[in-house]
Amino acid sequence: MAKERNGGVVNRALRFRTCKNLTVRGSEESRLSIKNSPQFHVVIDQECQNVTVDSISVVSPATSPNTDGIHIASKDIVIRNSNISNGDDCISMSNESENIHIENMDCRDGHGISIGSLGKDNSKETVKNITVTNCLISNSQNGIRIKTWASGSGLVSNVKYENIQMKEVLNPIIIDQFYCPDNSCNKTDTNSELLISDITYKNITGTYDRKKAAVYLNCSSKVPCVNITIVDMRLLSDIKDEEQPISICANASGCLGEDIEPPVTCLRKGSSQFFDNISKKGVKCTNK
Repeated sequence: MAKERNGGVVNRALRFRTCKNLTVRGSEESRLSIKNSPQFHVVIDQECQNVTVDSISVVSPATSPNTDGIHIASKDIVIRNSNISNGDDCISMSNESENIHIENMDCRDGHGISIGSLGKDNSKETVKNITVTNCLISNSQNGIRIKTWASGSGLVSNVKYENIQMKEVLNPIIIDQFYCPDNSCNKTDTNSELLISDITYKNITGTYDRKKAAVYLNCSSKVPCVNITIVDMRLLSDIKDEEQPISICANASGCLGEDIEPPVTCLRKGSSQFFDNISKKGVKCTNK
């Protein structure tokens, strides 16, 4: 392992800080390859801006913890045309991630594409204007996920997931506002003040493990998730588990469009203003 000047071990393979107008690019014939980082493979943070990562390959064991493929905490970032196989998030976006475009990604193993975790230790954090499109997520614990701690505050807004294919994913769609991976949370912190709004899932297809719900929206009762839109979703499973709900929602409202499989009957009706606005975009809501 490389070491920092102060003697500490470097736990990231590549880190870009305070950089602007940067392109990191391989090619289809010869991708830039990053393997077996001790933890995060690529980090883009500390006010980077206008960064493009194109045609790279990230590989680490499926059992390796904290080995996020690409971690973002900056603005105006494009991630595309890359393959990531690892033991944690394929791509993770944390506080101050804004105007992020992710496309044509092949994510294998690991924990899928995540926003968060946000709001740990009562922090106020914001992520907004995120687009994830034309991606394949396979053999993964999670598909597309937003995760926040119950103690935090802030905002996640204007997030669009479109044309996402799942293959044998355990938890395809998740919003979890009670994230606590080590079960060490203060049990009194039960109502996050971090608002999650204007999240769109469109053309989400593929297969999932019926041991879990296809759609899991566990939102705060203090600041509920609003303006959630699910359109053209078809997630199938060969496993039949009648005891496991196919969708679970708490404190979540929005629009359930046509062509939804499995049913997401738990999503509550959104506001009249939201319904009016989304109908102007040609979306017909069935949960009126």
